Amino acid sequence: MHTFAHNGNLVQITKNHDASFSGCVFQPIGETDSEQAFSYLLSLLQQSPQQATSTVEQRAQVFRQFCAEMRRLGPANFIYSDGEFVFVHAHRRIQRESGMIAPPGFWMLERHCLNLNSSVDVENRRTSRDVILVASVPLTQEAWIPLAEAELLILHKGKRLSI
Repeated sequence: MHTFAHNGNLVQITKNHDASFSGCVFQPIGETDSEQAFSYLLSLLQQSPQQATSTVEQRAQVFRQFCAEMRRLGPANFIYSDGEFVFVHAHRRIQRESGMIAPPGFWMLERHCLNLNSSVDVENRRTSRDVILVASVPLTQEAWIPLAEAELLILHKGKRLSI
């Protein structure tokens, strides 16, 4: 199961004049820049050797390549999940204060939460869970961290991976 979200404006990808996008195997249903970018990413992943059994490092390398290409076309903030890992790429966005396109493209908040599960006995009810929230702008008064331009996060089960 693949999930893709894009916040940005990749004007050049919709014009489809760039030769590097002509070999795209997947075809979007619509005409938005997000659909075209996702189709291109899926094509890159499919071309990757042993895509089905690739390591997270190999998938991250393909995603990095994709993001570098997309940054040439405009603001490129992406969240992509392959069903196992979540890949987050921060770039630039229109900043509310200045109206200019600049970093940060995403903000991150890490939380450690108690998870109360009523389906187990009282003594074992308390468990904890790590979560990472990613948003275009801080959503609460908590200490959100701006992601640097071209920063890539790889998330797995609520934790950041270092690759």
